[in-house]
Amino acid sequence: QYFGGSQGIIVVFDVTDRPTFERAEWWLSNLRGKYAKEIPNIDLSLVGNKSDLPEAVSESEALSLASRYNAKYTVVSAKKNENVVELFSELATRIAARAAAPPEPESTPIAATRKPRTKSAGGGCCSSRPRR
Repeated sequence: QYFGGSQGIIVVFDVTDRPTFERAEWWLSNLRGKYAKEIPNIDLSLVGNKSDLPEAVSESEALSLASRYNAKYTVVSAKKNENVVELFSELATRIAARAAAPPEPESTPIAATRKPRTKSAGGGCCSSRPRR
């Protein structure tokens, strides 16, 4: 219910705190489960914050998680303002590019099987002749 109509979602965890990484995985799993139809149209970003401090979660673990959910992984330091602006700029650019792209067809059109209409000579409901 929180994500309906979203075009981009950022899931953030603290690289110094493993439980926040596990919670980020829960959020990504929850998104996939509840919004399976919408997820292909939503730009997901997984963000490791506090990159200026010693890590409890390796970059390879975070990249692996991001890959499983088709999310882009970015490391930031909000305290030092490292990669924060870039994170939002890149997300906005990807969303705008997706919005500008022509929509993919949802399914193959089915050929019409109806017979073409012919004018009735007997003055039926669709005839231009008045009924008697």
